[in-house]
Amino acid sequence: MNRVKIGSWLLDIDVEKTATYYRQTKMIACTCEDCQHYVAQCPQFSNERTAFFHSLGIDPRKEGEVFIVMENDDGTDLYSCFYHIVGTIIKGPDDKQVMDTAADFRYYFTNELDLVPEDFPKPIVQVGMEMSLQKQGNVSL
Repeated sequence: MNRVKIGSWLLDIDVEKTATYYRQTKMIACTCEDCQHYVAQCPQFSNERTAFFHSLGIDPRKEGEVFIVMENDDGTDLYSCFYHIVGTIIKGPDDKQVMDTAADFRYYFTNELDLVPEDFPKPIVQVGMEMSLQKQGNVSL
């Protein structure tokens, strides 16, 4: 485990163990339009967003929960998603309402776990995010 400070949180995380899990798991299996659109958009994520995922060992196309929250005033869709990483929260808010902003997305870490795959390595921290993506009609799937 490596101790890292990310925004308001101090975490002990095992990036390699997390990355190994994501390498061995399948793409998001849900076939709904929202999930498929999100997966199709992953290669177009900003460098900052991609670096954030990779710094935690996460492949954003896999394992997570993804859904559209609302349409933004600019016509993009606001997506909410969460993933799991191997680690523990040492210090920081454990409230999903507290989010830090990085470049073009917002994120939080919590010990409150949802939909964890049975084979996910322990200990586990949940990472939540919100980000805006182009509408489905504006991107070829």
